[in-house]
Amino acid sequence: MFRSIAALLAAVSCVAVAQAQETPAAVAGALPYTLDQAVAAAGGSAPAAEAAQANVEAARAARTVAGLRPNPTVQTQVENIAGSGPYSGVGSAESTVSVAIPIELGGKRSARIAVANAQTNRALLVSAITQADIRLQVTQLYVEAVAAERRVETARDQSRIAGDAANCSGSQ
Repeated sequence: MFRSIAALLAAVSCVAVAQAQETPAAVAGALPYTLDQAVAAAGGSAPAAEAAQANVEAARAARTVAGLRPNPTVQTQVENIAGSGPYSGVGSAESTVSVAIPIELGGKRSARIAVANAQTNRALLVSAITQADIRLQVTQLYVEAVAAERRVETARDQSRIAGDAANCSGSQ
């Protein structure tokens, strides 16, 4: 008698666990989701991956800008306008126009390019690390999901076995 009650309690608890973890009928009929599919889906929608890729593109653009020569500048000045006495009006105004063309000496340009290259390499590394982190997280979650699925199958088997044991002991 005690064994049949214990078997019945085990069957009921296993059935409750199995029912709590059942998947909907629409999902149950679907093909299994592979790890590669999960990683691809997560990588395509991860904000961290998008941000890392944007940083790579920004670093590449900064490298392009670093390779350019400095722009020349044009300055104009007008003095002695709208003063008083002999400087009234625009007749005695003095105008100055200057053009400045920077000449980089001492390896400034090559140093600027080297810094931009280093920043681009760093952005590429950060992007690769971000992708690896996403893959790690998805893999961990995938393994947990597969383990949960196996636990559901085990609980169903235990429930079936307990039910069979309860039926066998009840018929004796």
